[in-house]
Amino acid sequence: MIKIIYQIITFNYLYITIFAMCFFLPTTKVLAQTPIQSGSKVTIEAQLPFRSYVRLYGYTSPRTIVYADAVRTEGLTVSDSNGFFVIDNLSLSNEAREICLLARDQEERTSSPLCLPVPQTVIKKNIGPIIMPPTLSLSHNIFYVGQRIYAEGKSLPNQQISIALFEERSGFIKRNLSKVFTVGTVHAFAIPQLEVKTDSHGNFNFSLPSAKSIGFRVFAKGQFQNNPIPNSRTIYFFVNPKSYLLLKMLIPLLLWTMLFTLLSVTGLIYDRKTGNIRQFIKEIQPELKILLSDLNEKKWRPAAAMIRLKQKRLWYNLREYLRLNQK
Repeated sequence: MIKIIYQIITFNYLYITIFAMCFFLPTTKVLAQTPIQSGSKVTIEAQLPFRSYVRLYGYTSPRTIVYADAVRTEGLTVSDSNGFFVIDNLSLSNEAREICLLARDQEERTSSPLCLPVPQTVIKKNIGPIIMPPTLSLSHNIFYVGQRIYAEGKSLPNQQISIALFEERSGFIKRNLSKVFTVGTVHAFAIPQLEVKTDSHGNFNFSLPSAKSIGFRVFAKGQFQNNPIPNSRTIYFFVNPKSYLLLKMLIPLLLWTMLFTLLSVTGLIYDRKTGNIRQFIKEIQPELKILLSDLNEKKWRPAAAMIRLKQKRLWYNLREYLRLNQK
């Protein structure tokens, strides 16, 4: 009897659970061929409101990933060896007002985003040619006076790129104070533009000034078939004085020295009052001797013997080399 009651309760529970899932969960209409095999086509139908489809095409650096993003839709493609890319059949929802594109080159550098207004028609439309901005990066994160500094990036192959470089006349002290306090207007002075040309793979690089301690901002732009290439990301950097490098090395050393001295004095005062530190050292002294003896036998002596053998071999090779040259 108990077994029959248990079966009835289990069946009712399963029936209620299945009914609730069928009633409350949303459904999506899916049509698929069965059985699904490798290379087979699967048709999925979903009722999503959209206004139109667009085809995006344009140019960027070779072998670069191009992302397209809008409200409730996104696309991705890779440019060919000439930098040409196509994103076909990109659906646009009713809420979409613009499409934003972003390029990521093989060195994981990203371009500045390029946003375009979406067409208001309900038919498929071609948008292009779209010229993506160059990518740009610096050789280091921190710079010092006299250090070799250069920038590199990628753009369309075999094209002329203009480099815009501006001096930020803020000064070292004012630049650091600006992180804490509000500082007045900073004036920028343009330096004559530098022209560079990309190679067949779209790569370009150029050197940056580091003769004096001053801030800079730099970006790249250009022309392609009488059309402007949008500006790259603007990079801000500062050439630090050599004294900053000295302080950067000395301050941690001074802090560690002060901390070690403070701990040593505190331990000495504590030991004179209680004697616990000396007692602890006496207790662990036998184990410490055994540990040092094991290290000496297993690590230090073999390492010292290896070093002596290498020294003897080096001197022997040097004597043989000198003897052969004398002959």
